Amino acid sequence: MPFIVQVSPSGTSLKSLEIGLGIGRTQAEAILKKEPSLSRLSALEAKLRLDNLSRHLAPKFGPGLKPAVESVLRQPRLLTFTPEEIDLRVKALGALLRSTPAVIADMIHRQPGLATHTPTTLALRLKGVGELLEVTDNTADGGRRGGAALLVEMEPGLLCFRHQDLDSRLNVRSVPR
Repeated sequence: MPFIVQVSPSGTSLKSLEIGLGIGRTQAEAILKKEPSLSRLSALEAKLRLDNLSRHLAPKFGPGLKPAVESVLRQPRLLTFTPEEIDLRVKALGALLRSTPAVIADMIHRQPGLATHTPTTLALRLKGVGELLEVTDNTADGGRRGGAALLVEMEPGLLCFRHQDLDSRLNVRSVPR
């Protein structure tokens, strides 16, 4: 007997996400509502992308898919990228911050959107955080990394905002010296 994939009237394949991610229908519907382009993702491709994300989270959380599923539920856009694209973004974030894989895994789990930004965008945002908060980018930890990098490790959400948005959120203003 052939396996039949249930398709909603809008043409989205909920079953592919349910099977590929090991989630329920309600969660699959929520993902598709946030990221409709995932309706074209096969169960196999969803599983491959989830496994790849899980591999990047393993240094902090160990083996298992739960942290990756949690990240995807918060940021479904993660599944729009190929494993190679996610690999590039995660490695670039690690190189930019000069952080360990476990720290990067924790940051991505806390702020899954970090893995959706290009390396250039992340570099510009890190520079903006340093400038906006007047954090020097040298010798914060004995010369290995800058203060802005250490700050975003503690608060990874700082890299999720454009400079002007972060400025307005923090309401930071230059003070004449």
